[in-house]
Amino acid sequence: MLDKTLNIIIGNYARTANKVLPKAGRRTSMTLLCLIEHFFLEINISAETPRLRQYPNRWRSLRTKEVKAKKSIITLILVLFITGKIQACFCDSANIETEDFKGYDEVFEGKILEIKRFEVTEKFENGDEFTFVGTETTFEVIKKWKGSERKIVKILQDGSTCSYQFTIDGYNYLITANNRPFTNTEIKKEMPGFHLMTDVCLLNISQFEKETYDKAIDKLNKLFPNPVEVKGKQNNWLKWLIALVVVAISILALVTIKKKMRAN
Repeated sequence: MLDKTLNIIIGNYARTANKVLPKAGRRTSMTLLCLIEHFFLEINISAETPRLRQYPNRWRSLRTKEVKAKKSIITLILVLFITGKIQACFCDSANIETEDFKGYDEVFEGKILEIKRFEVTEKFENGDEFTFVGTETTFEVIKKWKGSERKIVKILQDGSTCSYQFTIDGYNYLITANNRPFTNTEIKKEMPGFHLMTDVCLLNISQFEKETYDKAIDKLNKLFPNPVEVKGKQNNWLKWLIALVVVAISILALVTIKKKMRAN
């Protein structure tokens, strides 16, 4: 019965999740499905293969507690899945051949400086807790074709199966991102408003994929011949120079005043 219920739920979820996404290569995560199947398998094995050398009453007591615990876990997973707390990722990923980059707020080439995790915990009435783990990836922009003039850009993700897995591996990344609110209800409570976000359904390419990466850069240079002039670290030398000039003028003025005072 639960298998049929899961098939119906996941089938409906998959159909509704693809309505507004672009068509291209498909990326699907089945992590949640494997997890649920694992629980069903354990329950079936426990029921068919009783533990050896235990008195019947003790065995029945232990088995009842074990099945109840596993049923509670499965129920929690089903509730979270149905209410959207856990989301399987069904989308059509972007394709460099057909991409026109019009649907993005930010398009840039960057180097990862830092990856931080953030956690949001939801507490249930029965005392259970569920922790959502998201990421904040900080990039230093090398070249930007669309977006703000910021040199340092932070990309947020909610940690769902749709999240793009960034790693600090020495490679640059081509990033596309949009300003939008979190879809996760609990994270939205803690972090309201719009944030710059991306996922596997958008076009994100590591420099490790050299051929695709170079092709994307060439296409962007043709589509946007006038890149965005970013501001940030590259202007720090000017600030220091101005500060040094101000200090030098101040010292010179003090020395001049002291000389005049001595002369008088």
